[in-house]
Amino acid sequence: AGIEARVLKGLATSELDYAEPSQRRTSDVDLLVRTDEFDRACEVVEKGGATDLKQGHRPIQPVERTFRTADGIELDIHRRLFRFGPDGGDDLFGGPEPLPDGVGVALPAELRLVHASAHLLVSPPGLRLCSSLFDVAVLSSSPKLDRAEALERSDVFGMRDIVRFAIWLADNVGVEIEELPPTVEGSLVNRAHLRPNRRVDLETIAVLADLEGVRDRLGHLVVQARRGPQDLVRRRVGQR
Repeated sequence: AGIEARVLKGLATSELDYAEPSQRRTSDVDLLVRTDEFDRACEVVEKGGATDLKQGHRPIQPVERTFRTADGIELDIHRRLFRFGPDGGDDLFGGPEPLPDGVGVALPAELRLVHASAHLLVSPPGLRLCSSLFDVAVLSSSPKLDRAEALERSDVFGMRDIVRFAIWLADNVGVEIEELPPTVEGSLVNRAHLRPNRRVDLETIAVLADLEGVRDRLGHLVVQARRGPQDLVRRRVGQR
């Protein structure tokens, strides 16, 4: 469709930063697009058969939209790297790093670290928090990362202190990632163990605890219910 996009988070870090993709599992696909291409990107996804999971419950100018593809994969389209950050522009689209198999490109390592640091700050307790900590640990120790440049680029988002804290935390908690055997050859999505029909029951409970007011909590439950009743009662993240 001629839309420039960057693969974010799990799919990108699993392939580019971990010794073995299976060490970083993920349950959805996140794509960043330029602000002026955001609406068109969402239209292309919907025309491809994906369902908007938050239809009727979106702000007038959303910074992201969440879809479920026909094969059950959750797909998030973003126009900002952070909810309250600047819109996607040249600062985010320079210096792309290609993913294997030619399936797309990711942010440079320095911006991947900035993004992971933000997620470490906002992730609820549990697997998301742990995966964010692992991401920061792996990225901050990567030989291809320039820490000084990462801190400089974090200034664009006013996040230098957050990135410095995330690096300090990863350096001092003794994060060790277990060595795993090679995964079965296959597509990028299979290597990252991307699971359809992600488990959202525990995620829903964790978010509810942070929301204030009955209206906000009910609104959150409505949005989650639109993902499908089977997700709210699912006892596993997906089929292994």
